[in-house]
Order: sequence, then structure tokens, then C-alpha cells
Amino acid sequence: MRLTPALVLCFITVVPLSQASGQTQEEKLVKTTYAKLKFAAQAHGVHDLVNAGKRPTLAEIERYLASNDLRFEISNFSSGSVKDISQRKFIELVTKPDGQDVVMIVSTMNKYTEDSKANLEVSETSDYSANVSWSHGQNLIGEDWNVPVGDALSSAQTQNRSTYSRYASYSVSVTFRGRSRTYKAMFLFGVGEEPVLVLDNVTNNSGLSFFEKHSVYPAVLLRRASKEPGVAAWLRSRQVRSSTCDSGKQEVCCDFQALTCGVSADDIISALGKGSGVSMRSGEAAPALSGQPNARHLTTVSMRAPLQERHMTSHVHLDL
Repeated sequence: MRLTPALVLCFITVVPLSQASGQTQEEKLVKTTYAKLKFAAQAHGVHDLVNAGKRPTLAEIERYLASNDLRFEISNFSSGSVKDISQRKFIELVTKPDGQDVVMIVSTMNKYTEDSKANLEVSETSDYSANVSWSHGQNLIGEDWNVPVGDALSSAQTQNRSTYSRYASYSVSVTFRGRSRTYKAMFLFGVGEEPVLVLDNVTNNSGLSFFEKHSVYPAVLLRRASKEPGVAAWLRSRQVRSSTCDSGKQEVCCDFQALTCGVSADDIISALGKGSGVSMRSGEAAPALSGQPNARHLTTVSMRAPLQERHMTSHVHLDL
């Protein structure tokens, strides 16, 4: 059976399945990926406000985020052996693009540069956030997706030098700026060079893959918080106090059931205790984000290699 380029495969890197604890670990991985993307979108909104030259209050930040809220609801979650679904039609488990709008995700690198006049050193902090928008989706109505899952995966396993033995399928309702779509998606787990396959054709594969692999720890916002009370208040409003949330690891802590993420309370206390001498260079405003969305993020699946990620960059430069 010939597989068309319409079936686009993107990959994420996770711990080997041998370290997992069955269905609970699979569900945690899937839901944590969506939670990280949601947090990255919120962080992007905060960067937008500060980069516009404003000094937003917590109330202003919350209003802005509410009007640009990205939300996910994941239901009908199931997982098991790929053998159990090998004869099911691929279209029953993964929604095919039909021309409806999809959620565009563009990763943004934010940089915060500090000059120290005392020792003539320059230090740079960076983090990633997610620029989200609705975009016109592909229309693959003419493609035949009524192929068994086993047939659809055979060539992918050969090309990726991987064997997929477990699956996690689920329904997703995504809401952004008052518009929603409900659809089906799936993760596949195995061993080999590409151990995890993410198949989501509405909240695009590339965006989910990128934010599974990359930290969404808001390092730049933590540096800005020392001079931005509103940003500090926003970070505190999402701080995590839990014995399972370790500080000092440059990672967010996520509640995969609630699909929320935040920063360790100890990290926030540490960050706000630093940088008391940091100030914006006189007359210098942080530039607004620039760049064009990458059309390659609007992909569905091919038996091609993973797409190269492209991101926009925002800079803030300060003197110490």
C-alpha cells in the first residue's frame, strides 16, 4: 500500500518506555505536553505586554491573557498495545485535515542580556514561549485515510528505525480566542531512533513536539520580575508549592490532570532576591516581537524526517 505525503509524522523525545509505569505514565506524558504548551502561550502574552513598553499590573496581565486564552480539554483517553489497534482505521483515531482552521504554534526565543560594568562581562538569559494564532488548515478530503493503523505505521517504523509498541489515543477540545475545535489525536511509543510519535493535526504536531522537547521555564520573566511588579505577581500567582516540585532545575512543574504549569515557589523567591541592581538602559525600549509564522508548522504527517524548528527572537538589553 502506498502512503501519501499527507500522513505527516513528527516526533518528541521522552524517557524510554521501560522507565514508564504503564498507562499512568503515558497519560502523564501526553497531558503534560499540552500543559507546557498552554503555559508557553501564557508566558508569550506576558512578554508581549512588557515588550510593548508597558509596566502591566497583575490585573492587566490577567485581562490580556483571558482574551488570548489557550485551553485544552482531553477526554476519552485510552492506551494499550499497538497490536490492539493494528486493524482499526487510521481515520478513526486521528482527525484528517478538512480545510478548517487549525491552531498555529510558532516558538519564540526571548533573550535578556545584562552588561556588568564592574567586570566587563555580558551574560544572557533566554527562554521559549509560544506565539499562538488560528490559521487556515490543509484540505485532505481527497486522501484515503481508511487504512489500517498497522499498514500506516509499517513504513514509518522502517524509516525511523523504531518499533512502536504502545499507543495513547484521546479526544481534544482546543479553545483559543473564543473559537473551539474538537478532534481526535494520538501518541505512539516505542524504542529506536524516534521513540515517540505525536499525531495531532489541529494543534499542530511541530508545536507540540517542540514544547515537549524544550523547557518552558520562564527564565527571562524571572529576571524581569525584579523590576516589574506585575510580572512578579503573575509568576507568584502560578507558583507551585509541592514536595514533588524541585527547585533549581530550570524546569516548570506541571499538574497533568489540571493541565497547568508553574514555577517552584523557591525559584521565585530566589529570583526576586536577585537583580536588585538591574535597570533598563536609559532610553532603550524592548522591541516588539518580529518575524513571520513558519508555514512548515502547518503540517500533517509524512514519512519524512522531522521538520526543522524555526522561532522568532525577542531581545531585552540591560546594564548592571
